[in-house]
Amino acid sequence: MRRELPFGMEKTGREELASSVTEEEGAFLTSVFLSGRTDAYRPEMAENAAERGLIYPADGRMLLSEAAMDTISPYPLLGRNAERKPYPEAFFPALLSAAASGALPSDASHWKRTLSSLIAPAFPSAGREEIVQSASAVLHRFAELGIADDDGSTLTLDREEAERFMALPEEEKLALMISPPSASSLAYSVFLAFQLSGVEKDKAGECIDMIGRITGCPFPDRETLFALPILAEDDGIVSGRRMRKGKAESIVVSSDFTISYEGCMPASIYLFAELSRCDVTSEWRITRNSMKAAFSLGLTPEDVKDTLERLSQFPLPEMLYPRISSWYSSFSSVRMERAMLLYTDDRNGRIVDALPTMRMHILGKLGENVFLMDPTSEALWRRALENAGFDMLGPASGPAFVQKDRKISQLPSPSSPFPQLPEKRRIPFARARREEMMEGAQTELRKALIASGFITDADEPTPELDEANGLYYQEKLHIVHSACQGAGKLYLEDIDGHIAIGMAEKGQDGDTVIVSGRAMSISRMWKAALLPLGTVDWYTFPSESNRQNAEDDIQSGA
Repeated sequence: MRRELPFGMEKTGREELASSVTEEEGAFLTSVFLSGRTDAYRPEMAENAAERGLIYPADGRMLLSEAAMDTISPYPLLGRNAERKPYPEAFFPALLSAAASGALPSDASHWKRTLSSLIAPAFPSAGREEIVQSASAVLHRFAELGIADDDGSTLTLDREEAERFMALPEEEKLALMISPPSASSLAYSVFLAFQLSGVEKDKAGECIDMIGRITGCPFPDRETLFALPILAEDDGIVSGRRMRKGKAESIVVSSDFTISYEGCMPASIYLFAELSRCDVTSEWRITRNSMKAAFSLGLTPEDVKDTLERLSQFPLPEMLYPRISSWYSSFSSVRMERAMLLYTDDRNGRIVDALPTMRMHILGKLGENVFLMDPTSEALWRRALENAGFDMLGPASGPAFVQKDRKISQLPSPSSPFPQLPEKRRIPFARARREEMMEGAQTELRKALIASGFITDADEPTPELDEANGLYYQEKLHIVHSACQGAGKLYLEDIDGHIAIGMAEKGQDGDTVIVSGRAMSISRMWKAALLPLGTVDWYTFPSESNRQNAEDDIQSGA
């Protein structure tokens, strides 16, 4: 049984234990917390940690004691120097805006010259060559993923795919640049790579290999980490980029049409502005090119004005809307559209014009009997004509319209599947305080995280986890599959109120999952969530009186 001490003594003892942990031991404990294994280190280190009560076995995995939890952090593993170069958060919006405006030629041989004059000046802190190299690599991936398309003269932007791409967390955006969408677990590796800080160049490779062992997803090409840019080197010292936390809730549009903000540029306005500078001040400027990018994606002056008014904490300059409207008048004075022409005689022209099923596919009329048709829905309007009696339709003449495949239709979830590790955990609190928090918890999921030490304060919000309710069967399957792959522990709550938490295995049929030896039906699950691996296991959620016995058994190795 674990000996309990008064809270003050308990806290002091844990602080002394945490301060006695060396940097190498801190790296070891971080690795154990993330992977549940000790085989990546020397056996004597694991034995020493077990003797000191820092780790203990449970359900085939190694867990950390409460006293050891304060010692873990990405920084003991990945460095301690906080001086790091900033990550250019406006990098992706700037490239997407340039692609939408038609400013980028489709010929890759011209990219370097165009990017050097168009994109690089916006990122003075990153370096011209560094940004040009990064932008070229990203444009190649945009084309592969279907975010950008080559129309023969310039790169054009697929608005739908670009918006879905911008909705992802930055780690997942960069993971997509490194590997195909199926390898979304790379996002966790990218997240840890950002934490690298002040590591000597000759030791950086070892740190990157360690990240691969922790996440089970090694980087395919280390040079890509420097090219994107995720890592930076300065006088032989390698560090991850420094990313600012959070997003701006408001912006300021000045009288000179400059947009200022703190944090990340809101995705809803990234096409409204062209970057003029990207450092700690983060300023964007509304220009003809940025408005051309917005108009090219179907936005109107009213759309731009409404969005800016909603986001800005000050009234918009009086001349802003007239200026945008004048640019729109110039933009809309000449319009180009790829389409198919449908010719009919006088009698059939009136029939086609009156068919309700054809109206959604007719882009316009060029004459009494000449219709401008949507080429992307040819199969649908052909079927509508056949159903109306036009069964003698021949093939369309002229060059064929080639529709590109959707390359990123299965993007990772915008909610990152990995837990966000704090840089330093608080010293765990005493039992009385924990039980008081448990009584005030509104959900069973929050109780589980409190009991496991992931929530240490009553005012602390519940972390964002990958979870789904019973109405979404496919989302539940996704969470169960991730848990069976070892991504975390599975939290299940069935329609009868029973709760199970533990490591998951696939059952005999596709609708059954086994959690800590107990089979549960996915169809009967009311809630499923992916929890961090350090969460305490329960077959069913115990009562308050039995909870401590279960924890004591786990701590004592029973």
